[in-house]
Parts: sequence; structure tokens; C-alpha cells
Amino acid sequence: MLINLKTAHKPESLREAAELLKRPGNYPVYGGGAALIRQNSRDIEEVVDLSPLLSSACEVKDDDCYLGPCATLETIAEAQPELAAVIKADAPLTLRNTLTLGDVLLEARPDSLFLTLLYGLAARIDTPEGADNNLIEIDRWFDMAADERRQHLLLGIVIPHFPDTPWRFAFEKVSRTPADAPIVGVIGFAYAEEPDPGAYAVVCGLDHRPQRYSEGMQSTIGDYKGSVEYRTEMAKVLYKRAIAKAIELRATE
Repeated sequence: MLINLKTAHKPESLREAAELLKRPGNYPVYGGGAALIRQNSRDIEEVVDLSPLLSSACEVKDDDCYLGPCATLETIAEAQPELAAVIKADAPLTLRNTLTLGDVLLEARPDSLFLTLLYGLAARIDTPEGADNNLIEIDRWFDMAADERRQHLLLGIVIPHFPDTPWRFAFEKVSRTPADAPIVGVIGFAYAEEPDPGAYAVVCGLDHRPQRYSEGMQSTIGDYKGSVEYRTEMAKVLYKRAIAKAIELRATE
């Protein structure tokens, strides 16, 4: 509950919205504000309601996939079947119907399988302030502080050359239940066209952000869900499985 919330700003333009987000203490709301409710901070007194200004559409334009920041995870899964299995493995239906893409980007959870997939697909974040045609590489997004992410006005995600990507991908995860977010998750990618640059994998649950997996990678996280040693060993096992599944997908086409 946002028990100290006093003001909900309703900007009438993107420019006004961007200016409001630059002010200390103003938090963005993309849809129902699930990210802020989950944060459960007593310090939040002002929010900026962006849902009337921003898109909830999921569409393919000019060979790229565009996901609106106000689209829920379930909306994205229904609109883009290629992403559905990963999204459903990342969150149960109740959360998929509540969390928007904007929420997921603001939280930037280190165990998010969906963000791991976006990282592996070299997705870019569309903002009015980004470099290179207003696009921020998702790799840079993960290394921002939470307050810096809060100040960006998210216009959406661009996944280049999707769904017609030459990469085939498959995931593996370990979690407390099949519906829970992964303790450790790995997505393997295999190239399906000539020339063949091989295969690679991206892992979550080893560090504060998704990482490209490399042999001998060690976890920096240890908690009640899994020790450092457990996470390190599971990543090695899941890496082999995910790569094998991705290569098998490629071979069956």
C-alpha cells in the first residue's frame, strides 16, 4: 500500500511527463502501478500517471517487434506467441495480468526470465532521452541505478528482427514451483541460417543482472532460495540443457 501517497500527476504531453519524472521523488506509473505497490515504500508521495499517454500495443513494424510500456505481460504473451512460453515461466497468471512492461523494466529483477530473453535478443528501450535515435541498449539499462531508471520516460521496447529472427531459443530454469520466477534460469540461442556463428546462452540468477554465460562462471548471489554453490552448479547444468534444446529446435526445422 502506498500509504503516504499525496499527489498523482496527470501530464497532458510527453514533454510534461518527462519533466515531471526528472523531479526527485516523482515515480512513474505504467498501467496499474504494480511495481510501486510491490515496492511497498513509505517514501512515495507523488506519482506520474503515464497510462493515458503511452501505448499498450504489441505489434510488428518494419521487421521489428514493438512492445508498449503499458502492455501487461499477459497481453504480450497473447500478442507474441514466440515470447509466451518464457513469459509464462517467469510469472503466474495473476502477476501476468497485473505487471506491465514498464513495471518489469522499472523493477529490473535479477531473476527475470523475460528480461533475460530481451537481453539475449539485443532489445532496445525507446525513450525521448536515449542516444542513437532515442534507443537505450538494454545492456546499459541493467547497470543504471534504480533512481536513474525512474527518471526515464519509457516509450516501449524494440526487439530487432523479431519474430523473424534467425536465432532459435529455448530455456531451462529451476524454481520452487513451476509457476515461480527462476532461482536460476538459462536461455540458449542457436543460429538457424548460414553462415553459422554457433550458439550462446544468457543466464539469470547468478548476479544482479542477466549475463552471457561463460564456462566457469560463478554466482555472486547466495540466499535462502539457493546458495552460491547451488546457483553456480545449476547454471552449468541448465546451460548445457538450454543449448541442446535450442540446437534441437534448429535441427527440426
